Amino acid sequence: MGNYFMGNTDLAGMEREMIRTGRTPPPMAGGARLCRLRYSPTDVSCRRCRGERRQPCPSEVSELETGALSYQELVRRCFQNDSSSVLWERIKRETERVPAFSWAPEHRTRLGRYLRRAGHPGGEGISPSTLAVLYLLTAKGTLWQRTEISLKKGTFSLSPFFEQEMGLQETVLYRTARGIQRRRTAVSPEDLANEDLVEADTLRHIVNARLIERYGRYVLMMREEEALI
Repeated sequence: MGNYFMGNTDLAGMEREMIRTGRTPPPMAGGARLCRLRYSPTDVSCRRCRGERRQPCPSEVSELETGALSYQELVRRCFQNDSSSVLWERIKRETERVPAFSWAPEHRTRLGRYLRRAGHPGGEGISPSTLAVLYLLTAKGTLWQRTEISLKKGTFSLSPFFEQEMGLQETVLYRTARGIQRRRTAVSPEDLANEDLVEADTLRHIVNARLIERYGRYVLMMREEEALI
C-alpha cells in the first residue's frame, strides 16, 4: 500500500503505525496478513493535506519556484473557500489588477534590513507565520517605529499598548499581525470587506501576509525581475 501523506504531518504518523508490520509471530497455520485500510477521496484531498500540514505543500512550492502559479491563482486557493462571499469579491477585485507579489521599495528595505540583522537573509530559517507578522509590521514606517523597539529588546510580544495613537490603517495591520501570531482572527471578514474602514492598500498587505503565512518565503520569489530581500 502506498503512502498518501508526507512527513511532518499528524496523519503521516498515524498512517505509519497502521501499515507497520506487527511484532507478534505469525500463526502456525501460516497465511498472509492483509491490511484492510482504505482511504476515501476526502482523506487524500489537497484541502485535507493543507489543513494538516505545518509547512507549505512541496507540490505548491515547486509550482511557485518554477513560476507555474500566478499571483491570482495563489490568492484564489488561499481565500476563495475560506472567506465570506463579500470579502472574497473585494479581494478578487483588489488583486486582479496586480500582476505579481508587489510592495513598495521602502517596505522591502525595512523588512530586508531587519532580516539580515537578525541572521535570516531572504527569510531563511524563519517560520512563515513570523515572516508574515514582520511583513505587516514593516508595511508602514510609523508602525515599524512603534513596534521595532520590542524586537530590539529581544522580545516578540505584540501588546495592545502599541495601538495607542495609531492611525486606523496602522491599527488594522497591527491587529492582523497579532492575530497571526496568536493563531486567531483579530479583524473580522466583515470589517475587511468594508471599503470605508479598510483601504485597498491595507487589504493587499493583509492578503500578501496571509500568502506568506501559508507558503512562506517562497511567495517573495514571485516578484518579477527582482532579487530576494
